[in-house]
Amino acid sequence: QPSAPLVSMELSLSLPDALALCTALRSVSSSIRANLSKRLAAQRSSDSSSASASAASEPRSIDKSGVEIQTEAMQVALLTQGLPSDERTRAAVLEALRRHEAEPAVASFLHYWSSLGLVAGGF
Repeated sequence: QPSAPLVSMELSLSLPDALALCTALRSVSSSIRANLSKRLAAQRSSDSSSASASAASEPRSIDKSGVEIQTEAMQVALLTQGLPSDERTRAAVLEALRRHEAEPAVASFLHYWSSLGLVAGGF
């Protein structure tokens, strides 16, 4: 009975693949953030225009942390590459990207990614 191949803890990415992945992850995570911001703005607008005191008394929010956005963006990127989106693979991808940190575009992305992970929520 054949078993599914295991993804190695070590993942190798060529520089062009690393750059493409950085672009994809930044794009997906930015889209997620923009969509959450738009939904939150629409909620606030709806809440402020509501004359009903009962509707205004129910707090609503779209609270997603940066880590949750990172996880969602990484899942999308890995699925498009045909890779599993488990924690082990996500860690291997980030490690593979770090091997290209001397490339300014990769270093910039890794800084962005680290900063995103520090966001507490409130999108």
